[in-house]
Amino acid sequence: MSENEHADDHAGHFIVPPKYYIINAVVIAILMFLTIAASEVTFPGGVNGVGYWVALLIAILKAACIVSIFMGVKWNTPLVKVFALGVVGWLIILFTFPMIDIASAKWELGTPYSDIGHEGENTLFMDDDAELLVDAEPKAD
Repeated sequence: MSENEHADDHAGHFIVPPKYYIINAVVIAILMFLTIAASEVTFPGGVNGVGYWVALLIAILKAACIVSIFMGVKWNTPLVKVFALGVVGWLIILFTFPMIDIASAKWELGTPYSDIGHEGENTLFMDDDAELLVDAEPKAD
């Protein structure tokens, strides 16, 4: 066989046995039914309480099953595993900022628009001379 011909042995590529796919599909189905059962239970803390974390944990477990077995990351090179972990890190960043935004609404810190109807009470819109900056004429220098 010459150097340019294609070899059919595919050396180095792991062929996933069907039993892994079957076991993984069963685990994901069980997690799906667990998600449905958890949605019917009233957890303490309301929407953002324990129920949120239970749903998030189940979703993370399902995603881990899909990525590791169906996408083959479990048997791939270390570089692919690093990139998969990088994606997980990026998703953590993307989920963290909205969660902080939702949680900070209860901190009553105010927003740039929180003084609507209460003009002059929010110091975000005041300059050093305690003049209201919203809808004000610019100062001439």
